[in-house]
Amino acid sequence: MGDRSLLKLATKVVIQLDKSIDKITPEELAQIIKSHSKIAAITAFLISWMPLIGSGVSLLICAILIWSMYYKINKGLGISFMGNKLKSILAGIGTNLFVYAIASLFVSTILSIFPGPGSLGSEIISVITCYALTLISGRMYMEALIRIL
Repeated sequence: MGDRSLLKLATKVVIQLDKSIDKITPEELAQIIKSHSKIAAITAFLISWMPLIGSGVSLLICAILIWSMYYKINKGLGISFMGNKLKSILAGIGTNLFVYAIASLFVSTILSIFPGPGSLGSEIISVITCYALTLISGRMYMEALIRIL
């Protein structure tokens, strides 16, 4: 997903929600998603090398960053985070991505047991997973906002 497609989606969200450009710009909205994705990848890189627990801890931190990203998007758009529709959407996104996260966690945990190449493989999988999950979650969330609001 390129910067242009993320910016285009962010522009749709801002227009759809009829928010003034003074509140949050599409660029700021896209930047929230990109910065959270980068932080998730860096965190995974720093933590996932630890045998057996690193992958799980990095995935947990990734989940926290995703929820933080949702909160910042809502805050920027002036949307209540407690609405029933939003809770349903977030639960759906979480459920869909949970399967991919568990598969990645399993493989990277097994790899982390083996020193050297296994630890490196575990880190690579965790970094890619955390970056992609955060980026995809942000994109899916903005698309969901367009549909429900």
